[in-house]
Parts: sequence; C-alpha cells; structure tokens
Amino acid sequence: MTATHDITAKARSLLSQIDLDRPELAQVKAAADPAAAFVAHLATPPRPRYTVEYERKREILAFLTEHYQSWRAFDTGPAQKYVDMSIADAQRARGTGGIAALGRAWWATGDEKFGRAFERFFLETATGEM
Repeated sequence: MTATHDITAKARSLLSQIDLDRPELAQVKAAADPAAAFVAHLATPPRPRYTVEYERKREILAFLTEHYQSWRAFDTGPAQKYVDMSIADAQRARGTGGIAALGRAWWATGDEKFGRAFERFFLETATGEM
C-alpha cells in the first residue's frame, strides 16, 4: 500500500474474497462500483444483527457505568497506545494483542481518534499483514 491509502486497491482485495456468483450478489457483481454496491447490499434490510449497540448506546453506557467499576472511570490509556503506534510496531508479534481496547474506547467515548487509528491499520496494510 502507498501512503495515500489506496482504498480502491483495498476494496479490490477484499472483494476478491467474496463469492460474487451468489444469486443475491448479482447486482453487486454487475455494478460499475462493486465496492459501493456491496456496502449498499449490506445496508439493505433485513437489518443486520447487533444494531442495538448503536440504537440504544446511551442506555447501555448508563447501565455499564452504574454496574461496573471499570466503566465509571473509563481508562482510554490502553487504547491510546494504538493511536500512537507505528505500523511496524503493530506488525510485531502480539503488537495488536490488546486492540479490542481501541474499539471499546471508540465506542465508549465517541472520540474519532480511536476510529482513525483503526482505519490507519486497516488501510495502510495489505489484508492479512497485521
């Protein structure tokens, strides 16, 4: 990958792993932009499972804060290390062993820097190289 974050190359790589010959994906296969068509396909009802985490986020966070000490004083420190981590460090053995902290911090705080860190790891490495 180049430093310009070639999303087109990443999309082609990921789409090559999907069986576009399945009947329900015929429109995706025939589309001028199969990546955009695939995203639209995934967003089309029936709705995907587990969307309650987004629809009722405020209530879930209130519950976690009330019942779990670790959520009362939520520590973003473990996630911050991934924000600051280089790609080379992330690719070391167990470099991303605690990366779930990045997702938890992003979800809990809504701070986009955590999402951008995940996006950087995703875009700047070829699939399977993390």
